[in-house]
Amino acid sequence: MNPVYRIILILIVLFLIFFAAVLFADNRRFVVRRYVVRDRRIAKPVRYVLLTDLHEKVYPPDNEKIVDAVREIGPDAVLLGGDLIVYKKAVKGGDFCENSLSLVRRLAAAAPVFYVNGNHEQHLMEDGGKDRLYERFADSLKACGVCLLHNSGRDISGTLLQGLELPMDYYERFHMRTLSADRIESMIGQNRPDVFTVLLTHTPDQFEAYADWGADLCLCGHIHGGVARLPLIGGIIGPQSGFFPRYSAGVYERPIPGADKRTCRMILSCGMGMHKMPLRFMNPGEISVIELVPQEA
Repeated sequence: MNPVYRIILILIVLFLIFFAAVLFADNRRFVVRRYVVRDRRIAKPVRYVLLTDLHEKVYPPDNEKIVDAVREIGPDAVLLGGDLIVYKKAVKGGDFCENSLSLVRRLAAAAPVFYVNGNHEQHLMEDGGKDRLYERFADSLKACGVCLLHNSGRDISGTLLQGLELPMDYYERFHMRTLSADRIESMIGQNRPDVFTVLLTHTPDQFEAYADWGADLCLCGHIHGGVARLPLIGGIIGPQSGFFPRYSAGVYERPIPGADKRTCRMILSCGMGMHKMPLRFMNPGEISVIELVPQEA
């Protein structure tokens, strides 16, 4: 064999070994990422754990590693950003949320748990019939002690935790509707500039509207970190926009219109699971820890 071809072949084999090893590892592990947000309107520190896009995935054994990690973090609240389940699995019948409920039940024993729909739950809810699957799922969450934020909010240590759930029209692939601040206001009311507001919502694709409404901090998922991530490039695949999604993971910022020096930040989690494309490359699952602290801290 030509020496050049031999070198090329060796490089290809080494790359395939590297790809397979990283794929194997990242599909089975998660990391804890910490974010700190400061603001003068935050009266005392608040610690959130954000979990999103589990899609019924289990980190052996029985998600104990997730529960242990959350207990060690010691959050004031656990926030579930949607897509605990898989819609198609739900409508096929049988147990479609057993793993999620088992995890949520143990999380609720460690800290208060708040939840918003992802597109999979929203799809199930909007279907109507389906043997009342969504109602049964929601009732099971409530029985675990979970507070469902269906376009509603809760005061958490002087800050507002506001849930926002968007209709399926806003999840259409390649034909996504553009959300407006007025539409958000019609769903959850006016923003209160005097109160630091955390907007818990599933998709990051409407970040501009969230900022226009006046959210101080948005907590999102949905993109799965872009499925595969590359250095300097970021996420490769988005569930709605195809390749190279504009938002894939990390922290993003936009100014809030008409608000002097106020900035809307978005923390976008890589999520914990997968479904259509059952792989994660250079993209382990993520438990997000969000620390809200007073400006002077």
